[in-house]
Amino acid sequence: MNPQNNPLEHSLESTWVLRAALGPVWGALSDLLSWPRWWPSIQSVQKVQPGRADGVEAIYQLNAQELRVCEVRPMELLEAHTSQVLYRCTLEQEEGHTFVHLSAWGYQGEKHFALCMSAGARGLARHLGVQLVEVGSWNATTDQSIFPNPGSEGGAR
Repeated sequence: MNPQNNPLEHSLESTWVLRAALGPVWGALSDLLSWPRWWPSIQSVQKVQPGRADGVEAIYQLNAQELRVCEVRPMELLEAHTSQVLYRCTLEQEEGHTFVHLSAWGYQGEKHFALCMSAGARGLARHLGVQLVEVGSWNATTDQSIFPNPGSEGGAR
């Protein structure tokens, strides 16, 4: 099937590598209300509905879109969706580095995605006071780097 006919077959990906412990990275990413303090492309977040104790079913107003949390596995996975895009964020730690992998199915605008992800990675590193080792974004459908991210130390992945 042509990915342009089914947006869920078209995904954009980004990986951030931070010289940081997993706990603080998870803490910042799972606290959606704090995102505007460190993620430049996110101007506002308001909690509309609290959801369950684990955060699942919480609803946020993120910029001008409603974002619903659909899965949470602490220190490992945060998944949410808008009316058009499914987002998945997974975390892993290896040898003093935390790897943040973000996937977006149905997101339109590759360059905007890459810029947003690069700015988010840099903002998170500043917020935590840690080193951003690498950041890269690519189109998983074509396996092509979207474009080199400014400030990236290394390749696309």
